[in-house]
Amino acid sequence: MAPTSNSRKSDMQAWLTKNVPQLYDIIKNKARLKKYSVDKIFMAIGHDVLRLPPYHLDLNPIEMAWASTKGYVSSQNVKLNISYVIDLIKEKVNLMAPEEWKKLYDKVKSIEENYIKNYHTVDVRRN
Repeated sequence: MAPTSNSRKSDMQAWLTKNVPQLYDIIKNKARLKKYSVDKIFMAIGHDVLRLPPYHLDLNPIEMAWASTKGYVSSQNVKLNISYVIDLIKEKVNLMAPEEWKKLYDKVKSIEENYIKNYHTVDVRRN
């Protein structure tokens, strides 16, 4: 039986320690329970759909591009004027050549491969 908010801290900790593997499996598999129409469309034509884990900005090149844009704007912004900030954003987006996007993609791919390579160590430590 799960502890309540009135349970002693030590009872809560003991319960969590005992149930961490099951809780982890529930969390890990929760996203698999959701079904999206677009997934069915892609699967019907032979594609697998892999979703980014939440809060893993390092697996999303657009987030890296946005970080680069924000850095550019903050380093160039000498006016406290929203239209000037918008112009700086547009300027940075226009400056981003295909080579820069390729670098961001390659960086994400490298991070992803590193996660895959080290995935087993997370499972070993969890047990």
